[in-house]
Amino acid sequence: MQAAEMFSSTTAHAPVRLRKRIAKVLTRPLQSASHRAPNWLALVAAILLIATGLLLLPRTLRQSRANSYIEAAIAAHRSFLNGSLPLEIQSESPSVVTAWFAGRVPYNFRLPSSAEESGHEQVYRLTGGRLVNYKDGYAALVAYQVQQQKISLLVSSSKSAVAAGGEEVPSGGIVFHYSKQESSNVFTWSTHGLTYALI
Repeated sequence: MQAAEMFSSTTAHAPVRLRKRIAKVLTRPLQSASHRAPNWLALVAAILLIATGLLLLPRTLRQSRANSYIEAAIAAHRSFLNGSLPLEIQSESPSVVTAWFAGRVPYNFRLPSSAEESGHEQVYRLTGGRLVNYKDGYAALVAYQVQQQKISLLVSSSKSAVAAGGEEVPSGGIVFHYSKQESSNVFTWSTHGLTYALI
């Protein structure tokens, strides 16, 4: 009798307790999932930020290299203007200046001599050139003059210098990059394995 009464009393309460236990077991994974959701969102956000950074990194590095080259060109131009970088070769002949740089810089370049050969008056008068330290090597600094203004052209290998940024002006298959920096007009471009900065 006692066993039967005990059995009947426990069975009457079992469904309520069982329901509570089942509900508790079923809600536990949902609660832990809701606690983990912010962690997953943070992880996804971090992955997206890293991916975006990796996509932008080459462009940022390229722009940094371009800025470094412009800064070197402006510094060389200012030193040339104030006399602390005097010309090492003084000549109005592009072929003479080109020959002087041969073997002194680790790349080949040739100044255009079509105006010299044709006998036409040149708008920009070549005055000479010199070597400039750049990136553990040498770059060629070529000096021009138009009226009373001095103009310099820094020439380096495209392996160590790039042209990027500024206002892009395509012309004759070459993209020129123009910017105004430190009261100087700066034009940079790359062609045939060389990068130029005209100040």
